[in-house]
Amino acid sequence: MKNLRNTVKLIGHLGNEPTIKKFKNGSQKAILILATNESYKKLNGEYKITTQWHTLIVKDALVDIVEKYVKKGMQLSINGRLISKSWKDKTGKSNYRTEIEVSELLMLNQMIA
Repeated sequence: MKNLRNTVKLIGHLGNEPTIKKFKNGSQKAILILATNESYKKLNGEYKITTQWHTLIVKDALVDIVEKYVKKGMQLSINGRLISKSWKDKTGKSNYRTEIEVSELLMLNQMIA
């Protein structure tokens, strides 16, 4: 296993409108929230659906595409990598967040009805 990689591949629906941030140095990023669903059958025969919410970070040239075409409810397929962040708030409490830095994005449909 010499080629282990930090790779994430997800297909889900966009849970909000993209947030676009533009910086003084000319760079920009988009923040998206993607919902993925998993269903399974419990021992009693009942079906259960769980939803996971993922924070996506889009940078550089892909931001222009996101800003023009990506809307809440769209089904997206993304490839990216996990980024973990940690910080201490004003009270000294440690906080952690894991985001996905998107390298490829494919719009699978226009909108969910």
